[in-house]
Amino acid sequence: MFREWHDLRVIVQEAIETVAPLLDQRHLWIQVEENGDLPLLFVDRTRIRQVLLNLLNNAARYTDRGGITVSLQVREADVLLEVRDTGVGIAPEQLDIIFEEFRQADMTSRRREGAGLGLAISRRFVELHGGSMWAESQVNKGSTFFVALPLPWTSAESDALRQIPEL
Repeated sequence: MFREWHDLRVIVQEAIETVAPLLDQRHLWIQVEENGDLPLLFVDRTRIRQVLLNLLNNAARYTDRGGITVSLQVREADVLLEVRDTGVGIAPEQLDIIFEEFRQADMTSRRREGAGLGLAISRRFVELHGGSMWAESQVNKGSTFFVALPLPWTSAESDALRQIPEL
């Protein structure tokens, strides 16, 4: 991983611009909500962008009408990123398996098929940043995927960063 200080809003905007043609093709809206001043995060921009692209692509693939909301919220120890869709949702008994490699929620549409690696890889990237990733969903009402990334001043790693002398 190659970590640097990045503005999560910029990474989100880049990911949205990348998936915009798919959203337009599917006639889906997208909106971004921010709650609080977002500090810079010490992240691997490529990996976090890949997580966002996966979540946005999945949301678009599993949403036939409506759209996607991306929310950014500063909490006490982390920044919470939510990707919420108005899609088909995931059955409760399948929420546990969607983050396993080569596993997917049981969907019948061929358009929605994939290798079953995106969420597993995404969760691993988030965990490598000291964060966590989970989902909530209701069938026929949509899904919300959550990514919690630690604030730089709350992780043990930041203690080490503070001790690096300036050159």
